Amino acid sequence: MFSVPPAREDAAEAAAFEDAMKALFDVALGVATATLRAMERRMEIPDGWFEDAFGPLASNAQWHVKRYRPKASPPHAVSVAGASRASSASSADKIVLLPVHTDPSLVSVVVHDAAGVVAGAKGLEHLSSGDSGIWTEVPLHGHGVACVLVGSVMDRITSGAYPAARHRVAVVDPEALGLGRVVATFFWRPAPGATLRPPPSPVIPSCAKFKTMKFGTWCKRTAKRYETHAEPKPRDRKKGKGESGGEGRRRRERKRASDPPAISRRVDAADDRLALIGGPLLGREKYLGGLLGDDARIYAIPGFARRVLRIDPSDGAVEYVGPEYPGEFKWLRAVKDPKTGALYGLPCHADAVLKIVPGDAPTITTIGEGKCGTGPWKFHGGVYSPHDGCIYCIPQFAERVLKIDPSTDECTLIGGAVPGGNKRGGG
Repeated sequence: MFSVPPAREDAAEAAAFEDAMKALFDVALGVATATLRAMERRMEIPDGWFEDAFGPLASNAQWHVKRYRPKASPPHAVSVAGASRASSASSADKIVLLPVHTDPSLVSVVVHDAAGVVAGAKGLEHLSSGDSGIWTEVPLHGHGVACVLVGSVMDRITSGAYPAARHRVAVVDPEALGLGRVVATFFWRPAPGATLRPPPSPVIPSCAKFKTMKFGTWCKRTAKRYETHAEPKPRDRKKGKGESGGEGRRRRERKRASDPPAISRRVDAADDRLALIGGPLLGREKYLGGLLGDDARIYAIPGFARRVLRIDPSDGAVEYVGPEYPGEFKWLRAVKDPKTGALYGLPCHADAVLKIVPGDAPTITTIGEGKCGTGPWKFHGGVYSPHDGCIYCIPQFAERVLKIDPSTDECTLIGGAVPGGNKRGGG
């Protein structure tokens, strides 16, 4: 099906290969079209809305056919069995051949080269149950089955109602694959000039702060997330000359001589220095501080992240809790009320205070909507006062102090107005 002609000058073989690729494209297009039609029905939007809004799928796809070569593809990382909840189902360490990522598409279609339908997917794994799940291998692969992945564009325009599938390729023994892992991947995307906008669905929560932009602009902003680890190019000096000579070589030798010895990533119960747990947690500037709750779990305060992150130091469990809150730099740091144990996330760009009541089923809400001032970077830190049991938020760009009364959840701006930016920080 994907066989490359043995000789490039063989015109008949080349023509047959081209015909096979065209047929494969048509099959994948049919799968993508049927998937989007089903999603339109579920969203209760007009048939064909995605293509009407973003352009014809057939004209805006990117796709490739790749054969994995073990010796030419160094491993990206080692996934240690049992090191986190995500890898708890693994009985052996795995070599990560393709790091965890989401696809920059509406949906992607993956087809493996294997006759019929075969169990497993030669290492293609997805994070089940969202970000709090475990790595699970796609159950089937072959010519008779296609794997459809929700892309990050769909995630964005639906405000997370259809979350992007986080996936990777990880196997116990890469050499055992030989040259048999050949995969065709199709990324069905909007046209570069199409404007990303939410579907007019009555069943998807609306996002008042949705920022429209051209797909081409979005691609440029997110392209670095999908770059491979390429060999860095030497930087030119101010005079326009690189360090390819003796001085550059001596500098590199000094750096190598001073590098510390490599440390194994394998979990050692007797070694409590450092361990990486949870994840993968994608995105920029995700959390801005955190606090330990009375339930002995740590609650991270969302910056760009949409949900509160809970970390359990007793077993290394990392999971999202509570509802989704879109937006950037929403809350910055938090203060704990010692009487109730509630945690209060302080407004940065958000127009409300985040309240977290820790527990096995934590309660996460917002309070003081519209009473915390306006604009970005409002408060930078806060203090609990034992004199009146209230929390006082320190103004950064806000003109007044914010007072939070945990006994009533009342939020009040107090004091005279002090204009200006970057006035105070900490607390």
